[in-house]
Amino acid sequence: MHEAIAYLGNALGIQIEIDDAALDEIGLLDDESINLTMSGTSSAVLKQILGNLQLTWIIHDDMLLVTTFEVADENQVAVVADTRELLATSRLTDARLVETILNETSGLWEDVDGDGGTIETAGGLTFIRQTQSM
Repeated sequence: MHEAIAYLGNALGIQIEIDDAALDEIGLLDDESINLTMSGTSSAVLKQILGNLQLTWIIHDDMLLVTTFEVADENQVAVVADTRELLATSRLTDARLVETILNETSGLWEDVDGDGGTIETAGGLTFIRQTQSM
């Protein structure tokens, strides 16, 4: 698996690392063989490999890290979105924008579920802390 992932990283021109500790926890062997016949882009092949192994990826330390869904869901990132124009040109209020985001996403939210990401607005900016997949 390591060789296939390294090859795809080179083909994509990005650094890809494998979270060996997380894969060890789920019993995925270092020498797990990959049998896949597929044509298409390197990114499509990477997606297929990770899907077959029930793995995902996150951006960590400026590289793509192949890991488990459990580890990916534990790593939250913070994003600030400038929503001034959206609020000015729509009938949305800050509260309605937050409500819409909470309703239209499938992740856990601290305000709704007691655990998960957070979302706040101030001065036309929206501050979100959530997992990368969300």
